[in-house]
Amino acid sequence: MCHYITATLPNNAKPELVASIFESHKLGFKLISNPHISTQIDDGDMYVLTTRGQCDCGTVLGFLNSTSSAKNVSYERELRNFRKKGWSETKIQRWLEQKEQAKDKHLREDQAHAKAGIPEADKWIEFITDLLKSGCTRRLGLLLHWYHGSIESERISILGREKIKLGELKPEQLMKMKEDLIYEFVN
Repeated sequence: MCHYITATLPNNAKPELVASIFESHKLGFKLISNPHISTQIDDGDMYVLTTRGQCDCGTVLGFLNSTSSAKNVSYERELRNFRKKGWSETKIQRWLEQKEQAKDKHLREDQAHAKAGIPEADKWIEFITDLLKSGCTRRLGLLLHWYHGSIESERISILGREKIKLGELKPEQLMKMKEDLIYEFVN
């Protein structure tokens, strides 16, 4: 259905101050309750929908995980079949060259998309930095999930947490976020 980005905040975060920082970065701040999530996050943590519009489809978060050109593909099976069919080595070589050209083209396209995504990733970094340096919270978790149903009833199995120190945060990390893993940003 749609991608949504949600956030977790510790129970001692100041909601009114946090909400104003979200708003200043053009993010939504809607407290939500999902019983499947509440059992997997720290007791009393706030669970927040950051979406301001209809959904977060097309977000730069996790974008680089959806690209396929980086995969190393083996064509051994196809090559055996071509040889069985009587293809000449010249024809097979031409087919391999075409596959390599297509792979290079996709890699260039992925690199262009990644480069174009850096400004949006930088905006997320500015938001995370402003929030953590404000003193109104000591950590922020971000969760990317492809929802098939309601945000408040979707059954999500959180795969774990990855802590990232603010000083080590790079745009590429945000663009490589995995779905259903909480990325926890700390000072």
